[in-house]
Parts: sequence; structure tokens; C-alpha cells
Amino acid sequence: MIVCSNYVVQYILDLGLAWAVAEVIDRLDGNFVHLAMQKFSSNVVEKCLKLGGDESRAKIIQELTSSTRLAQLLQDPFANYVVQSALTVSKVKYLIIVQLCILLHFLDGLYLSCLILSFLSSVVLTKMTCIAIVNC
Repeated sequence: MIVCSNYVVQYILDLGLAWAVAEVIDRLDGNFVHLAMQKFSSNVVEKCLKLGGDESRAKIIQELTSSTRLAQLLQDPFANYVVQSALTVSKVKYLIIVQLCILLHFLDGLYLSCLILSFLSSVVLTKMTCIAIVNC
């Protein structure tokens, strides 16, 4: 995505027109993992998660969590914010949390993974619950 074009896409999303939001999400489908790891387009992915309907959110979250690059997303300085947004808007938080906790266990000690673990503990779970899930 061209650096300035992300502002145009965000403006379109902010108009709040359901058909426009759906169209943007459809056009970006299959590219969310790649876009999440870029400085400017990660903002667009976050906005799609926040403004999209339930079905669109589920599609984006499915793409992110089923990616073979999920561990890379968790470590990425931009994509980790996308993952946090996905957790915030998800209706299936617990399935995602279990997946993330398992990955965080394998990424133990990496700074960005610790940021996501901190986010999980403050917003959704306690650290003890996350640790208990990982230790099962």
C-alpha cells in the first residue's frame, strides 16, 4: 500500500458507510497478514477490524490466526497492535487467546510477545489463567 493511500482508505472507512467498509475489506482479503506487518497499512487493518461487521471481522481474524506467520505477527512491531485489536473486537476471544498463549509460550522472553501477554492480562485474562492454559 502506498504510504499516503492508507489515509485515503482510512477516510473511506471512517465515513461509516457499511457498503464501503465491506468493499474495502473484500478488496484487501487475502492480504491482511502482509498489510498488518507494515507501518502504515497496519492502521488500515486495525480500522477494518474496528469498523467491519461481525462476518468481516471473523474473516480478518481467521486470516490472521490461521496464517503460518502468526508467530511472526506476534513479534512484529506493527502487527502486534493488529493482533491486540483483533482480541479487542473478537467475539471468539477465548479460542484466539488459547492460540496466542501457546505461541507466547514458545516465544518466551521476546519483548513484543511480552507486550501482547501484558495486554491479554490487563484486558481479557489474568497472567495466571494464561499460564495455566499454556501449562495444560
